[in-house]
Amino acid sequence: MLQFATILAKERPAINRAVDSLTNSLPEHVRPAAAYALGSGGKRLRPLLVVLMARAMGCQDDGVYALGATAELFHVATLLHDDILDNADLRRGRESTHRRFGVPCTLLTADAMFSRAFQALAETGDPRCVSCLCRAVIGTVDGEIMEIDNQGRTNGLEDYYKIIEGKTAYLLRASCELGAIKANADEARIQAACDYGYNLGMAFQIVDDALDFAPSEKTGKPEGGDILEGKFTPPICYYMESLDPESRNAFRSKFAALSFSEEERAAIVEAVRANGFQERTLRLADTFLDKASNALDRIAPESSQGVRAVSVLREAVSFVRNRAS
Repeated sequence: MLQFATILAKERPAINRAVDSLTNSLPEHVRPAAAYALGSGGKRLRPLLVVLMARAMGCQDDGVYALGATAELFHVATLLHDDILDNADLRRGRESTHRRFGVPCTLLTADAMFSRAFQALAETGDPRCVSCLCRAVIGTVDGEIMEIDNQGRTNGLEDYYKIIEGKTAYLLRASCELGAIKANADEARIQAACDYGYNLGMAFQIVDDALDFAPSEKTGKPEGGDILEGKFTPPICYYMESLDPESRNAFRSKFAALSFSEEERAAIVEAVRANGFQERTLRLADTFLDKASNALDRIAPESSQGVRAVSVLREAVSFVRNRAS
């Protein structure tokens, strides 16, 4: 974990410079909202994955930072859309971009960010980079629409997996794929990079959904917010399955109507904790983290720099898991 945190701190300035350069190339009237959104204090995990995967496969070209910046623009643009759809007042503890700049400006800014990132990818001269991020954006949109369609539904975990593929996994997968493409890796190693990013992303979202039931003082978010929003996540699924048939039907009705009171929400949160459903959810995340770790075994780095990068990518697996510690 220490090595991952150290590398993250070491690489962030170069990543931020690349992000700033891409942001500053946007038109004058787009730049303020984009700069505000991109300056909200994110970890820069996606561009870091681009950099680390490229280094793991032998790429020493510093142009990898510009490639990583495209992944960050894509990610933040999707967050702008998310916050508008969710009518969110805050993003990472400060006023959301659409509250500060208005919905029309924010929507158009997100569109410009997508377009500028696509332009930068096209300028690499490798159509695989454009195709990679196109697939990720399409998958993200599909997942978001599916989440909207499934609000208040208790359809089981298969639908949940499809939703979080789009919400989180596809863009982490694409970030790792971009790094492998930049390194001119062969198809087998590109697939290993994709498998790592996909499974890391699935686990990341599952851990996030377990943290929805953690104390607010730890996360800075309301406890059990997914209950009130009608998002059917593993802890909620496990809780519902523990109920007797009559209570389960009553739960389904209230969940569909988004009509839980604050007292009912608090009682469900307490039951999830008392029955170990958070821990069960984290064990589910571990199944994906194991797959991510196994994918790294297929990368076979050919230099000492590559070995170090794979070591850091392996620590990223622990980083995702230990967010819940």
